[in-house]
Amino acid sequence: QSMSNSATAFQIQNASGTSLLTADTSNNRIDIGTIGTPTGQLYVSGTIPTYVGENTDTNMNGPTSTYIQGNYVYVTSPYSNKLVVYNISNPSNPTYVGENSDSNLDKPWDVYVQGNYAYVTNLNGNNLAIYNIGGAYIQQLQTGGIQTSNLNVLGNSNLNGDLGIQGGLSVGTNAEINNSLGVGGSATFQDATNSATAFQIQNASGTSLLTADTSNNRIDIGTIGTPTGQLYVSGSLPTLESTTSTNSGPDSVYVSGIYAYVINSSASTLQIFNITDPASPILVGSIASSYYNPSVFVSGNYAYVANYG
Repeated sequence: QSMSNSATAFQIQNASGTSLLTADTSNNRIDIGTIGTPTGQLYVSGTIPTYVGENTDTNMNGPTSTYIQGNYVYVTSPYSNKLVVYNISNPSNPTYVGENSDSNLDKPWDVYVQGNYAYVTNLNGNNLAIYNIGGAYIQQLQTGGIQTSNLNVLGNSNLNGDLGIQGGLSVGTNAEINNSLGVGGSATFQDATNSATAFQIQNASGTSLLTADTSNNRIDIGTIGTPTGQLYVSGSLPTLESTTSTNSGPDSVYVSGIYAYVINSSASTLQIFNITDPASPILVGSIASSYYNPSVFVSGNYAYVANYG
């Protein structure tokens, strides 16, 4: 907690002094990176891609549908019966994160993501599969045990007890804190040399919640996948929440609010499911449609269905 507000109340910098993360208490904002003019409560600077590339791995077979949420794209791979997840923090180089490990998909054709869930239509399985895709949630960081006006750490710090500082502290080697840390003024952490683990926040078992990678000028949250970009937030792999029977040939799904709209081309029907409880969707209605409707989109009070033939 700063004694007085400052645009640079707390900073994490690389060896050259470039700020990776800045806590601006004057504007109640967290800034990551230095490009552009910071706005809002969380500002992440970036660059405009000059080239849009593609994945180079072989984890998909005949992909038919994608849905993007945050830094992740979810892809249906019908000929390998998988829901594949890629990190697109760097759009020019999508990074494979993982895929579902169950065997409940049978020619998955379309995917829609809302909140913590991915809704997948099984063309051959004639059902709607719902996957919990997890997420990262940080509610509060509480520090205490050390009171100081200014803290400057150039290396690592290791404290096994409590430390109270009324003036300033400068550490030229290493400092590791195993208990609590409270800062009453400003704090700047700057490595003498860049490192992939220059600054870390870990749980009791040693798993890193946050890592400042000064070698790549990146903030990493979580440990799943291969970090890319300036801010990398790892999620969790899809886990099956439920499967619900549909009519024959479900090949498109759209989620709006508490309802999932499923087009069944072989059965020529549009089915509506209540997904208030993703573990137990409830069929609330069905209407006849034309043969082979490859797509459905919902806006307001209307569902728009494409008729192929």
